[in-house]
Amino acid sequence: MLNELGIGYLSIAEADWDNAPELPESFRKALRETFTRPIMYSGCYTQEKAERVLADGHGDLFGFGRTFIANPDLPKRFEQGLPLNPVDYATLYGGGETGYVDYPFATP
Repeated sequence: MLNELGIGYLSIAEADWDNAPELPESFRKALRETFTRPIMYSGCYTQEKAERVLADGHGDLFGFGRTFIANPDLPKRFEQGLPLNPVDYATLYGGGETGYVDYPFATP
């Protein structure tokens, strides 16, 4: 039915808490076989996990919410294999700029 409606993409937000179970590959495969338009996954994704799901043909777009907040230059870091800033959960979404807009950019 979703294919027939012509929606732009389907967004799957995976569990993102500590020790959350992985979404089964069988689900990703079945979803791809059923839904032919773009599929976006998010929820504790790493570059490696996104690249694997992309290479398997099971996903097209990937969200990196908290990782992107901690790494404002995330595409550059991924492209150049630079280390990531850790997310400071103690200040994340704390109401001020600390832990939200003060993460450093990678140095050359």
